[in-house]
Amino acid sequence: MKDTIKTWLQTALPNWLTLLYFEIFYKVIGITLLTMLADEGSLMSAAAVLLFFYYVYIEITAIIVYCEAGWRAERLSVWKLFKETFSHSFRLFHIKNFPILVLLLPVIALSAFPLTSGLLNKFQIPEFLLDFLQDRPILFIVFAAGMLGLNILLFFSLFRFPAVILHEEIFLGKPFQMPFLKGRKKEAAGYLLLSLLICAAALVFAFICMCLLFWSLSKWPDAVDGGRAMFQFYYTKWSVMGAILVDIFATLALFAMVVTLYHLYRRDVRPVRPKAKWSARAVLLRTAAVFVMFVLLAFYSETELGGNLFSSEHDTKIVAHRAGAAFAPENTVAALKASIDAGVELAEIDVQQTRDGVLIVMHDASFKRTANLNQKVWDTEYKTVKTLDAGSHFSSDFAGEKIPTLQEMLLTAKNRIHLMIELKSTGHEKHLVEKTVQEVIAAGMSRQCTIASMDLDLLKESKSLAPAIDTVYITTFLKSDSFDHSYLDGYSVETTFLSPKIVAEAHARGKKVYGWTANTKKNMKKILRLGTDGLVTDNPLYGMFTSKNADKDQTLEFVTDLLYPD
Repeated sequence: MKDTIKTWLQTALPNWLTLLYFEIFYKVIGITLLTMLADEGSLMSAAAVLLFFYYVYIEITAIIVYCEAGWRAERLSVWKLFKETFSHSFRLFHIKNFPILVLLLPVIALSAFPLTSGLLNKFQIPEFLLDFLQDRPILFIVFAAGMLGLNILLFFSLFRFPAVILHEEIFLGKPFQMPFLKGRKKEAAGYLLLSLLICAAALVFAFICMCLLFWSLSKWPDAVDGGRAMFQFYYTKWSVMGAILVDIFATLALFAMVVTLYHLYRRDVRPVRPKAKWSARAVLLRTAAVFVMFVLLAFYSETELGGNLFSSEHDTKIVAHRAGAAFAPENTVAALKASIDAGVELAEIDVQQTRDGVLIVMHDASFKRTANLNQKVWDTEYKTVKTLDAGSHFSSDFAGEKIPTLQEMLLTAKNRIHLMIELKSTGHEKHLVEKTVQEVIAAGMSRQCTIASMDLDLLKESKSLAPAIDTVYITTFLKSDSFDHSYLDGYSVETTFLSPKIVAEAHARGKKVYGWTANTKKNMKKILRLGTDGLVTDNPLYGMFTSKNADKDQTLEFVTDLLYPD
């Protein structure tokens, strides 16, 4: 084991400076690529998807090439790494490898393994999809089982990457026939886990050293408050850079072990490593290179993908999704009252039409999930809707809670909370927009309501009928031509696809931007940093708490209290 760990370290670390330079340039290219994908509606174009596909796998190719140079005890310059990476990438992107690469892409993005530190590392399953799966246990089990199977596939694929990239083999040419792993799969898995544990221990040690260094610097010269403020300043400035290095070295640790085991299990003979001879000039150049690298890394850490999506002082309002689905049964008067009592300023509700034309507040096309009636809304008379129990599925405390009409929600909200009314287009509605607008106007709430929808035609009709009522277009991702619609006053964009460019361009045109649906701290903080006008969440209390404490770092607060006790 000691020899394996020693070889692993010798494979991973000799050319570390070269790898960091590569990663910085790679990530800068990533920022440009992300901007391009988000621009001019090119997000789903074939060329953009292929470019993104190539960009993701090019990092894996580079790390394999880098580790191979370490195994061979070779010096590796930045230029040589770029050159060999580009050359070897054609082996990986052989047409016969394409199916497995496409299959592995989402698994790499969602895997617990740190397989990439670039754009794909930012990817996550949109929360609305997770919510959809969690509400459907069978689908969720199928999804979980599928992801487990794909992760097992990914584990064995890791040892195919060196063969494909370095020796021009085909992923499916010999379907995962790796005789060198026979009888060693558990041992290989153990070594991979050990490499990550050692890396984690080293990073924790580095973190402790960093904190102690900042603590020492904060004490000199004499500072007010005992150096507490200076320590927090140093920590804040360097912590983002540290997070970037964690991603890079975690990925390196894993692939260095893969390459090491690949060669050791094949009984390859490792070349003898020549002793390095350092002259004064070489030491000086090396020191300068390290300094420049840290300057570039610090510059990158201040960009979007470095972690700072730009801090905004914009007043982001918390929007209670489905009236506040974490408090009470979704889209009910009880949920709306709970949001009002919590001090929430906006609530989003969903409106549909029954068979006899009554406007009710309901999200799903069927009553099955929330009221245990397997029947479509548009096939149901309101007299039946009135008898349904919309509360028991949430909690027995809400047994008997009714599905409200739009009129009931308007009366509850008047002068207490702003309503964003999402019109659900089913294809069965009759005069849905006209009736909704009439009820809003009749309630005297034209300035207290916003009409929202995923259907642009409904929004266009709403604006023509009632210009005083704001309209919001709800979409997963926003194309640039959507900014040209004069009948839109704002946009509600799924958090995954929300970007600084969208927010800036919308605000420049005097339009509002909302982010939906954020229930995790990570997504909430993204929406807040971007300076949106509204954060749509099922849990508005947690949203308000996160908004109030958005600038606080719990780790920083803990370390500061530890080093600077009162």
